[in-house]
Amino acid sequence: MKHLRRRPPRTAVSLVVAVVVVAIAGATLWAGLTALFTGDWPPAVAELLTGVSDLSWNGVAGWSVAVVAALVGLVLVLCAVIPGAQNAAPLDAPEPTEATRTPVEALLLTQGMATLVSAVAAQVDGVAGVRTSAGPRSVVVTVTTPLRETETLVAEVREHVEQRLAGTGLTRVPRVRVTAQVKEAS
Repeated sequence: MKHLRRRPPRTAVSLVVAVVVVAIAGATLWAGLTALFTGDWPPAVAELLTGVSDLSWNGVAGWSVAVVAALVGLVLVLCAVIPGAQNAAPLDAPEPTEATRTPVEALLLTQGMATLVSAVAAQVDGVAGVRTSAGPRSVVVTVTTPLRETETLVAEVREHVEQRLAGTGLTRVPRVRVTAQVKEAS
């Protein structure tokens, strides 16, 4: 059975390709309709066609265009084939029951994990602010505090976060790294 692996969508690449294709199609449609109705190409297109018609396929310009097109195509194929980084951690699922009959798989998105960790760290006494980043295997917590001695605070935040992550039912509890920044109270 194939297991769930949440991967981010390739929206940026898809958006760029879509915009370029629509722009080329729109320009081609405009030039074609103009030539159809007026009987002549628009001046910019006529100049471009004259310049291109003077080029040879076996010349430097032809090979340059071919290489660039091949590289762009290769990059787009690689973007489609190579999966992105995982952005979710698997949760322990209950055994199948009469109602489900099939195994249930569940994931916790790393954004949700970061939000959970931020909320837990913010509840620790002495923490003035929290920044977190989370991945399926590790969580980085940066707390801001007015305290000058941060060792006990860092240990307490790490303990609270590890306990909360252990209680979420993650298949593999991520490694927790906590740092503290001292910020003077004003």
